Amino acid sequence: MMKLVTILIQLALFIFSAKVLAEEAKIILLKGEVTSSGKRLSKNDWIKEGQEVVAVGKKSFAQLKFKSGSTVLIKDGKIILKVMKSKQNLVYLIKGTLFANKESDAKNKFNVKTKSASMAVRGTKFYLFEDAKTYLCVCSGTVAIKNKNGVLNVHKYEDIHVSKKGALKKTRAPEKMWKMAQEGFALMNIKIDNQK
Repeated sequence: MMKLVTILIQLALFIFSAKVLAEEAKIILLKGEVTSSGKRLSKNDWIKEGQEVVAVGKKSFAQLKFKSGSTVLIKDGKIILKVMKSKQNLVYLIKGTLFANKESDAKNKFNVKTKSASMAVRGTKFYLFEDAKTYLCVCSGTVAIKNKNGVLNVHKYEDIHVSKKGALKKTRAPEKMWKMAQEGFALMNIKIDNQK
């Protein structure tokens, strides 16, 4: 009988620890209709690897905080959390707008993928829009963006429009796009400096 109790306790601890380890990002703020697999999400819900988050409509958004400390805000779009490891997070932006804040931490990798490109993020804040093409605006730090034509580092105040096979060419971010980035980060209570 004692063996059975011990086995049941070990099994319960294993199941509980597996559940805790699988929970990688927590919803810390949301507005409007935000769902996952058709089910409404709420503040403090945990998102697991492979799970989608969908913000439905222009006024809907969800802010997620990863265990690593990085935060993202998905607005009027859809993301899927792909690879969740202790030292790496990968967010797949299917469509919509994503604002990301990755603190400087050499031990932690944060990557974002779209249909057109992949981005390696290094201690930065950036704004990303995905539709038929990918738009990236870097608000601080550096983002390395890659498509079939190569890799390019995009720095603060710069932006880039990317298609799968198009040439990588960055420019100075227009004031209109910079203001959109400031408005998005304001939803996260993060202040973005004015362009210089």
